[in-house]
Parts: sequence; structure tokens; C-alpha cells
Amino acid sequence: METGHDSRAVANEILLIGQQKGIPMSMMKVLKLVYFAHGWTLGITGNPLCSDPVEAWKYGPVFSNIYQSLSHNGSNDVAHLILDGEGQPIVDYNYTQYENAIIERVIENYGHLSAFRLSDITHEIGSPWDVTSRSFGNFSTISNELIRTYFSQKG
Repeated sequence: METGHDSRAVANEILLIGQQKGIPMSMMKVLKLVYFAHGWTLGITGNPLCSDPVEAWKYGPVFSNIYQSLSHNGSNDVAHLILDGEGQPIVDYNYTQYENAIIERVIENYGHLSAFRLSDITHEIGSPWDVTSRSFGNFSTISNELIRTYFSQKG
């Protein structure tokens, strides 16, 4: 079942949990945490957390619609949720129990790390970002199958 949620809604969920836990988050950190949540969801459940494609950018995996929505923050911490065209936060209340647990666990395990440390982790030799960027170049789509295989082997 390949469906998933809007990655901007996942980013907002991560931002909300981060605010509750007092974890400041830059755009780069949000991008990496969404990627890890997506990867672990694929690796554990076999299904994608996000419906949007992940691309191999210079500083690691990126959901371009999150980047476009948060790029005005630069390297500053994100202070507001991502809004839709009508000025409402993009939210999704249909996460499964597993998805909620994985998002929480990702924040627990990775939330204390800096954005650059998270980027370093995504750049490890043999990672989906590494394989895709070496094979196809920057801005190429990282396949969910590659992400699924990588994270299922790490678990």
C-alpha cells in the first residue's frame, strides 16, 4: 500500500512535537527529521510516511515542498507551522499508531542532534542519498525502495 501523507503535514507534526519538547528546529533539521521518520516508517512497516518524493540535494535528502515552504527561514529556527493557500496550518489527523510512534521515536533519537550532524548521517557511504547522488547526481529522486531496503537493514 504505497500512499503516505503530505510531507508538509509531517513537518508540522514534527515542529509541534519539537515545540512541546523545547527542541528548536531549523529548516534543515526539519527536513532531516521528516526524512528519518519517512525512512524508518518504510523500513519498519514497508509503507511510506510521506507521499511526496525525496530528492538527493547537496546537503542530503530533501522534500522540495517542505523546502519551498520553509526557505524564507534561512538557517534560523522555524517559528511557525507551514500554512496552506488559505492561511491554515497543513495538518493530518490520520496517522496510524505505528506512524505516530515512529515520529515520536525519531524526535527522541535524533532531535537533540544538530542539523549538520543529521546531514552527516544522511551522507554516510551506502546511504540512499549517497547511492542516488553518486549514480544520478544532485536533485535526483531517491526511490522509496532504496530507502525501505536501507532502513529495514538498519533496524
